[in-house]
Amino acid sequence: MQHIQRYTSSELFHFVGRKDLDDDARYLRLVTIIKSGVLKPYISEGPSPAFVINYNRKFSENEMFNPSMVCFCDIPVEGLGIHMQKYSYFGLSFSRAYLVKKGANPVFYNALRSINMNGNRESYFNDQFGSYFKRWSDKVFTPGRCTTNKDELKQLKEIKDEFNFFLSSFFSYTVFFDHEKKETDPNNYYMEREWRILGKLDFNISDVHRVLMPVGYLRRFNSDIPDYSGHVLTVDKAP
Repeated sequence: MQHIQRYTSSELFHFVGRKDLDDDARYLRLVTIIKSGVLKPYISEGPSPAFVINYNRKFSENEMFNPSMVCFCDIPVEGLGIHMQKYSYFGLSFSRAYLVKKGANPVFYNALRSINMNGNRESYFNDQFGSYFKRWSDKVFTPGRCTTNKDELKQLKEIKDEFNFFLSSFFSYTVFFDHEKKETDPNNYYMEREWRILGKLDFNISDVHRVLMPVGYLRRFNSDIPDYSGHVLTVDKAP
């Protein structure tokens, strides 16, 4: 498909090592990912649940509900600079067409101060929807809940199936953002045009469209992964 506009991209980027201490650690993480052929969610390494729900946090904080996921940004190459400063100068991309076949989907953004019939979205989701969400999950997943009544068991199964549908198809792709934050603010999520894959992404080295790194690591990368034949984008780090 011909790509003629410049505000979205035909490739989606995943930045690597935001929480690592230095560039060498970020580089090693990038090499490990490419060699292993696996992008893993941060919260699902080992026997972690697919969804983590923290009722002590607000839904609008993007921390009440945390799915096990891998994230990507729909950003044209020429617009990567501001995002590399926020996240990392190391990363890799896959074609959007490839990731869609792997289950990738863009998130649904909610502007915190957007007005609806119940006030603004922030208060509605926190005060109204959050309480519905808790009652729903408590009814289905309360520890020790046990019944032998066939009608009740059937009803609980139906509610659990519906709940899991919303968990995987709606809550997992919902992101709140503050439209008043500056473009350089790390919490200005709207600028990322985020896409998500639930769970991990398994890939072959030939599936990688582009690798991103500071220019000083290129020779080392060519030596460490000689089989890689895709694009490499080297960048000069901002001071």
